[in-house]
Amino acid sequence: MVGAGISGLTAAWRLQRNGFDVTVLEAEDHVGGKMASVAREGFRVNRGAGVYAGSYRGLFRVIEELGLSDRVTKPATVVGVMYNGSPQWLRGTGLAAVVDFLRTPLLSLPDKLLLGRLVLDTFRARRAIGFVDAQARAEYDTESVEEYCARRLNRRIQDRFVVPLLGGVWVVDGRTMSVVDLYFLLAKFLSGGLRGYTGGVDFVHRELASRLDVRTSAKVELVEQGESSAHVVWAQGDVQHDETVDGVVLSMAAPQVGPVYPGLEPHLQKILDDGLKQANYGTLRIALKRRPDTDAVFLAVPLGENMGVGSIAFEHNISPDAAPPGKGLIAAFMYHEWAQSRLELSDEELIEQIVPGLNKVIPGIADMIEFVEVSRWEPATLRSVPGMHKLIAELDAAFDDGRRVQHAGDYMSVAAIEGSVTGGETAARRLTATLRAAG
Repeated sequence: MVGAGISGLTAAWRLQRNGFDVTVLEAEDHVGGKMASVAREGFRVNRGAGVYAGSYRGLFRVIEELGLSDRVTKPATVVGVMYNGSPQWLRGTGLAAVVDFLRTPLLSLPDKLLLGRLVLDTFRARRAIGFVDAQARAEYDTESVEEYCARRLNRRIQDRFVVPLLGGVWVVDGRTMSVVDLYFLLAKFLSGGLRGYTGGVDFVHRELASRLDVRTSAKVELVEQGESSAHVVWAQGDVQHDETVDGVVLSMAAPQVGPVYPGLEPHLQKILDDGLKQANYGTLRIALKRRPDTDAVFLAVPLGENMGVGSIAFEHNISPDAAPPGKGLIAAFMYHEWAQSRLELSDEELIEQIVPGLNKVIPGIADMIEFVEVSRWEPATLRSVPGMHKLIAELDAAFDDGRRVQHAGDYMSVAAIEGSVTGGETAARRLTATLRAAG
């Protein structure tokens, strides 16, 4: 197993439960990947992702198997969208959600009625727009969100509602995304509400790692596939390892596959290198001396509304132990389009550019800061464009052929935590079938 993010650890867990001896090799000195967290001054600070969707069935199945279901919490689903320099809050469930939606100044009454078209289109696509069936998603991958909004909605709905929500979740310009991800956002991500946790977003990773053979600071240099085995070369410190194994699962970002696995068919490698686009972004986790007076969990910010911030998560409202009593912890996620030319700035320079804009949401925030943790991700995740899901479907079909080297990277499903879990389970299932067929 190459990689100890959620996809790699899930694949390893499934293979181990299927009776195989599994070793997980992780280049970093910790597990978790973009879902890692660190403890600092009484805070539990996530480095990347920070919230679960209630629709993450695969993830919650793993959590239940580990006996950790009591670690999952259900925060109040209050989300917002920045509009004309101030947040517009919407409660996310029940009658309150209907009332807030009818009252919000984000859209006019005719616009709200027109949104019925999006609800209808999402309902029609709901069974296909999931994590597992790549071919079904590909069939809906026919246009961009901007093209869809021009055809079925209008510019106000696009700019004030649709694009901010997409950008807030994936931190890219929502206009350029595939319409598949708009359907997915409504049918799978938001429909089940949001979930929090105790102990950091990586509590699942740490528990999985405690039950698996995980080698950290272990850099894989070469993977080769043979007819009845696979070959792995890796190093840990000054010790070089050269091993023949029954199979390998690669759990890494698409651009990282080629240097490690040069034997992948050229047309498939071209999809990973050139066909699938990558997003780069950074996050600021800001520890606050006092807790802001809101029970909101998430605020989406339109591109250009507040410097480079795409969304703000109130992580002390998501995770009960994210901050000490009375104190707060928020996360500011930077848009790919803004961040990609600024990730080389120092932490101090990034903070100087981002924090003043946050004052619109949390007045006086500069005087409330205890510390700021900056994380940079290059690449961070897939950047959705029309045609992306067709390419993922092509990869999915090609890898379902009994090969000894399987793939569980984020390029095998929807770019979300559950997509990574699904990718890991699919890779484990396919490799299990190969190894059992070989006896």
